[in-house]
Amino acid sequence: MKEYVVNGGKLFTIKVIDSIRDGGTKVLDTTGGKFYIHKDSKKFHSGYAPSEENLITDFLLIEYLTERIETYIKRCEEDVERNKNLLIEIQKFRIKEEKYVSGKSKFFPQMFVGIGL
Repeated sequence: MKEYVVNGGKLFTIKVIDSIRDGGTKVLDTTGGKFYIHKDSKKFHSGYAPSEENLITDFLLIEYLTERIETYIKRCEEDVERNKNLLIEIQKFRIKEEKYVSGKSKFFPQMFVGIGL
C-alpha cells in the first residue's frame, strides 16, 4: 500500500462488493469509484463491461485492490461479530423483561409509553 501511495495512487475504501446480474462479474463500489472483477478471468477492470480497453494493468493498483478486499472482509467479519453480540444482549434483555411482564404483549409495551403509541 505504501508503495502504491508513494507512486501517486489514491487511497479509497470499499463500501460494498456486489455481483452484477451477468453471471458473476463482481463490482467493488469504493469511495474512489467502481472497479470490476471479470467473472471468468478474475482480472480487475476500471469499467463495465470488462474488456481489454478497461483492463487494469497497474500492478500496484491490483495489489492495493486486493489489500482493500482483505480489509473489507475483515471489517465485515467484525461487523457480524458485533451484531451477533448485540442480538445476544437484546435476547437477554427480552428474557429478563418477559419475566416481569405477565399477561402483556411480548413486544414490551412499556417501551412505548410516552411516545404516542
